[in-house]
Amino acid sequence: LTASDERMAISVVGSTRILAAACLQAPDLMRTKVSGVWLNAGSTVAGELEWNVTLDSSAYRVLWQSGLPINWFPCATENGAFDPEPERGTHWSATHGELLAGLGSPWRGWFGYGLSGSDRVDVEQAMEESGQGESWDSLMDTRRNLWSTASLVMAAGRCLARTAEGWRFVPESEIVADHAETWPWRLDQIAAKPRDDAHVDWHKTNEASPHRIFGRQSGSDYGRAMAEALNARLLTLPE
Repeated sequence: LTASDERMAISVVGSTRILAAACLQAPDLMRTKVSGVWLNAGSTVAGELEWNVTLDSSAYRVLWQSGLPINWFPCATENGAFDPEPERGTHWSATHGELLAGLGSPWRGWFGYGLSGSDRVDVEQAMEESGQGESWDSLMDTRRNLWSTASLVMAAGRCLARTAEGWRFVPESEIVADHAETWPWRLDQIAAKPRDDAHVDWHKTNEASPHRIFGRQSGSDYGRAMAEALNARLLTLPE
């Protein structure tokens, strides 16, 4: 942050410990150089501490008290962390076959090795073997749960839009120009206050606030649209 000439967005997935420590050690730097925190953690339900929060609940509370702009993408809602329906829900799922369909052999090996949990140290040979045969076929049938995708797409200034080729992550400027259909999602301004136990009490507000919460058109079709768009994005990776 000190070296950057521009303010930077910070994505948090998992524990907030490192970011909270930075807020305590260099609060002026953080307020000056951080444009926003894209926080993937927490529950919208009173009294529920989601798994990412429990990794360091004190750090989670510190982050919410830091005064930094927080764009909150809760990992759990009223029906837990694996419900694809709710308006505030970030969860969706797809098989690896849907996400990785059409990838070339270098990336098949990279994903195959990385997602297999292998501890082999002959990495190049392991990658080559992981991208084909029985191990690859087995991986394709496995379903993956995802939460933080929308935050990364929105932070990059893109939308989930239906194009002539299918659902894609499209720059917002192109949406306006082409009048494309988008999956409705947004960031609603909220008043938020962390409790001593790190649960966040919140409600929507029209008053000035540094905190916003993710919202989207509800429905499980969201997951199918996200899977198609993410696969298309992965297919743009250079060989």
